[in-house]
Formats: sequence, C-alpha cells, structure tokens
Amino acid sequence: SRDEIVRVPTRTLLSGPATGPVAARYIASREGWDNAICIDMGGTSFDTSAVTRGEIRQSRPVDIDSLRVGFPMVDVHSIGGGGGSVAHFDSGILRVGPQSAGSHPGPAAYGLGGSDPTVTDADLLLGLYQEGSIAGGVSLETSPARAAVRRLADEMQMPAEAAAEGIWRVLTDQLAEAVRRVTIAEGRDPRDYVMVAGGGAGPAHCCAIADRLGVTDVFVPRAAPALCAFGAILTDEIHDLRRSYPMRLGDGAAYVELNDALREIQCEVLRRAGREPGDAAAHRTGGTRDSGDGTPRGDGPVELRSGIELRYQGQLWEILVWLDGDEIDTATAEEAVNRFHERHEELYAYSEPDTPCEAVSLAVRATVRRDVRLADPPRPDVEREWRPAGSRTITGLWAGSADRAAASGGNGIRAAVYDGADAVAGSPIDGPALIYEPMCVIAVDPGWKAELTATDTYHLSRSA
Repeated sequence: SRDEIVRVPTRTLLSGPATGPVAARYIASREGWDNAICIDMGGTSFDTSAVTRGEIRQSRPVDIDSLRVGFPMVDVHSIGGGGGSVAHFDSGILRVGPQSAGSHPGPAAYGLGGSDPTVTDADLLLGLYQEGSIAGGVSLETSPARAAVRRLADEMQMPAEAAAEGIWRVLTDQLAEAVRRVTIAEGRDPRDYVMVAGGGAGPAHCCAIADRLGVTDVFVPRAAPALCAFGAILTDEIHDLRRSYPMRLGDGAAYVELNDALREIQCEVLRRAGREPGDAAAHRTGGTRDSGDGTPRGDGPVELRSGIELRYQGQLWEILVWLDGDEIDTATAEEAVNRFHERHEELYAYSEPDTPCEAVSLAVRATVRRDVRLADPPRPDVEREWRPAGSRTITGLWAGSADRAAASGGNGIRAAVYDGADAVAGSPIDGPALIYEPMCVIAVDPGWKAELTATDTYHLSRSA
C-alpha cells in the first residue's frame, strides 16, 4: 500500500527487476520446467536471478551501492551490462561498462550526439541489428556507430569490426559470470535450468550466454522487453515479517514460549494482509479488499508460511528454513535442523551435523494469491511454413563455429532473417538466423534452432 511505502520506502528497492523471476517462473512452468534462470538485459543493466523447484530465492542482507539493506529481498544480481554500456580501453585491457550512455544521447548509433562506443554500436556493426527505425521512434545509423567504435579500435590498433567483436566477447563473458553468481555460487548447476531471456537486448545475446554456461534451452517471450512488467501483473501480494528470537534448539527448548511468539507474528502479518487473525478462515478465503488508503489489495486466498532462521553455534550468518506447519515442536525442530544442514551443504559445500544449531529469528510470510487469468494465444497454424524474409552477414562472431562453411567471402556468416509477424507455431528454423520482433531481435546462433511454441513463446534449443 502507499502507507507501507511511505513507512518503509526501502522495500521498493529493486522492485522492478524483482518481478522478472515471477514472469520467468510462469513462462518456464507453461513449458514444463520448474528450474529457470531469468536474464533481463536492457539499456543500462543486466539483471539475473534463479527459480529453483518453483521457488524464487530471497536473500538478506543485500548490498546496494555500498549500503547494506537488512530486509529480505528477491535475490537479483545486477551488473552494468546493457545496450548502452560504454566500452573503453583501460591500461591495455578492453572493458565494457559499468558506465552507460543512458537513454539520451544514448549509443552513437541513435544519431542523437552520443560519441562513446557502446554495446548497441558493436551489435550494429557486427550485423545483429540493422539500420532503420526501432521501438520508441529511434533509428539506428551505422555511420556514427562505426565512427565511435573506430576511435576505440585505433586506440587498440585493430580494425573497427575486430574491436566490435571484442566488445561482444568481453560483454558475453561478464554476463555469463553474473549468471554464475546466482547459480554456481549458490550451489546450483546452470545445466539443470532453462533460461528465460527478457529486455530489449537480452534476446540478441541469450544463446551466447547459454553456451558459456552449458544451458541448452532458452525461452524468449514475444514481448521480451516487457518481461518485468508482465511479471508485475502475475506477482502475488507478499507480506514478510521477521523478529529476533535467539535460542538453542534441542532437548529442553522452550517451545511453548517460542510458539507464542510465532503466533504473535502470524497475527501481525495477517493484519498487514488485511485479514482478521481471529477469523478461522482468514488465511483460506479470498475477497476484494482495500488497504485503507485507496490502494487495491490482492483478492485471492492468503497462505501463511512460518520459518526459522538457523545457524551453527557461534556462526555469523544464518539460513532461513521453512516449516511444514505453523507450530514448532521437537519433531519439527529436528526436521528444520536437518534441512538447515542440507541447505548449508548446498550453499557452502560442507555441513557440520555434530555442531549444535541455534535459532536467530522467527519468520512468517503471508502470500495473497492474485487471480490472474491470461487468454490463450491463437491456435497455431501448422499448415504453413515459416520462410525467411532475407539474409544478413554476421561479422566475426561465429567465425569459429561448425557452420564456418556457410561463411560469405571469408568475412562472416550469412544468417537468415525472419519476420516475427510471420512466425508459425510448430515450424522450427535452424541457426544462424535472426528473428525481428517489433521490440527486439532474437539471435539464433549456429548450432541452435528456434521454434514458436503453442504458448506464443520462442523456444531456442541447442542442436544435438
């Protein structure tokens, strides 16, 4: 509600990117997956997160611009790596970002006065983008883009196209490393995940990032630049509350007092969700509600979830473990400790089952389910073949691929160009190819194929 935002404005930090994994979970689940890596690459930043077994991970504390935030937040890792990220030569090393050309003047290719070489300028020179109007009334122009990249290339003593390729490769490595931060660094193997690509620039780079990580399936919604906006439509209303409750778990633990404290938190969370704690059905039934300040609230049933933050005795960090019920007794405490050991092993590659555990705080989450019904896309026309509208030469990027024999003049690879408006569900195409949607370009790299699914989402898959 507005009152809650005024009271605790820090809860709005990263609230935009936080809805990306909600959209990724929805898109992946419709295709039969419950593990998904979300990437959202726009003009300034690259945001990535992971959905594991249908759960969106939260982290606490979070560092934002050198400031530590103690609230639990959706675990989104952001770096300066978007279409407007500026490339520069620093002490003999090519770097991309975190500086950005912004939306105005933007990349040199916009023709609005920008002079710094950016990722968009490099993509245009390499052939991933083409000259002409793009979304928002902006046009891409090759001449200023080439001039900007050439200045960097002169400093590096190489041709402009080679410098553009270097920008692309350095950026790809940086983006893949960002994804590793939310997967491998958290004890997750990215090869067990599909990738959902969003943002205006994400679809043009997703195959290359996936190749670096061993991911073999990527899903790109047709409205990829609006991925987070789509996620906001789907997002449930969530109320989290944690309170310090230090105690040693084990024989003789004061579970009566602990459960009294837990019930107090549960009642407070229900009140914040607009339900009366005394109502036995408060967290089971729905209904249209108002927050009291004119802000509409979720209209679905409320689900309560209780948990406890545990750590090894003397440890400085804790791990949240959710409980199966709403109360804690000897059996549920033992199960929580076992789950803590398992999660500690996943995160840090070791556990100490013989070391006593202690509780740090109690946690309760109230989730108000939103009743969102999305219309099914039109039925696929499987009688018609999706044919390319032309072709373009992609310079340098795929020179080492198995499809090198398709190179034209020894300087690049001819990629088929497809108009997304003519896409036919169930009609696969082989890379190298470019799919032009109104708001983005989807690059289907060599060794990949793409197919529009019945859910109106592009499925990019690594060929066997």
